[in-house]
Amino acid sequence: MQKERIFEKLDGGRIEYVDRMVEAGEIAWKQHPVYAGVSLKTLIGFEEAGGRFSCLLVKLEPGHEIGEHIHDSQWELHEVVDGNGICIILDKEINYESGVCTVIPDGLKHRVIAGEQGLSLLAKYMPAV
Repeated sequence: MQKERIFEKLDGGRIEYVDRMVEAGEIAWKQHPVYAGVSLKTLIGFEEAGGRFSCLLVKLEPGHEIGEHIHDSQWELHEVVDGNGICIILDKEINYESGVCTVIPDGLKHRVIAGEQGLSLLAKYMPAV
């Protein structure tokens, strides 16, 4: 029996709210507006959470990256769901593999680089982006 992949389950799962349910599989993937080889799926956006937080699935193709950037007013949480790569925060290099979580406070420069397997993240922002 083939092991089910968590990222695929999240991509095709559902988001439950008190008053409704949203099928994640019906939410469109979008190419990152700046970084080639990076796709985003907004599971919970600014409007759904009243601006308090947002949650995105992020896919980086092998060898691609989200270049150095800063979120001035958002904390960011990366949950590595699949693949491999690295995250560089200031001068610290963090190996990314399934099961790693990284907390990135607001105002810190960081970048993410996918390894040879590509990289899949569940990224959460507080407050929402």
